Amino acid sequence: LGVTVVVARVSRYVLDVNRAPDDVDREACPEIERPARPSARGLCWRTTTEGAAVLTRPLTLLELRSRLARIHAPYHETLAALLAERRKRFGYAVLLDVHSMPSLGRPGHSDPGSRRADVVPGDLRGTSCAPALSKLVAEHCKGRGLSVRPNDPYMGGFITKHHGRPAKGIHALQIELNRDLYMDESTF
Repeated sequence: LGVTVVVARVSRYVLDVNRAPDDVDREACPEIERPARPSARGLCWRTTTEGAAVLTRPLTLLELRSRLARIHAPYHETLAALLAERRKRFGYAVLLDVHSMPSLGRPGHSDPGSRRADVVPGDLRGTSCAPALSKLVAEHCKGRGLSVRPNDPYMGGFITKHHGRPAKGIHALQIELNRDLYMDESTF
């Protein structure tokens, strides 16, 4: 279809490209000069959403910087370059940041135990893309019989916040797809 696809081939347990480069807490990297808010699931996840340990030990500052230089920076530089090229070519660019989500909210989420919509378009409450784009996606999905709940429980993350500049012709929309649309969550 002529759509460029960028795939993060590194698990978010190694480095989450949908987190800010400074979203690191002291438990994940004790040497960090200015830790972000305490978070077990920041740039370098310490625990899974179920609470299981991910890191066997905290990262050194050198290890953290290496991951940022090898994974985070190239990923976002590639996105920025692609978006700039599309904007120059077409006058605007659209970034669809596609994720999957569990069908039920998990403990520690804003919606524990709640059934989630089939599709959650997240536009940071109208700030990362033109409202018409969010509306188009929602109407498209509803027209195919899917339930849609914009910005609930996910509004968008670092990718949409960092790259979405609708006033400059760069629109970013995070789309969360409910996993039970395409897989058995108990057996994967």
